[in-house]
Amino acid sequence: PEIRTALRTRMLDRVGELEQPLDPGRLEQEVAILAQKMDVDEELDRLDAHVSEARRTLELDEPVGRRLDFLMQEF
Repeated sequence: PEIRTALRTRMLDRVGELEQPLDPGRLEQEVAILAQKMDVDEELDRLDAHVSEARRTLELDEPVGRRLDFLMQEF
């Protein structure tokens, strides 16, 4: 929410400099797209899960090459 508000304010400032009419719906759409690109929480959670799985896999007493290969691709 804070990022989205800051992006919206920054975009409004920039659009105000253009001195052209602005469609509010379009602004909200662009803000949502930028906010989504900036949100890395989901990627960090996924990386954490892969690191945990790699550690668990390395502790196994069985062949783990294919599993590790897959995990390395995910990293």
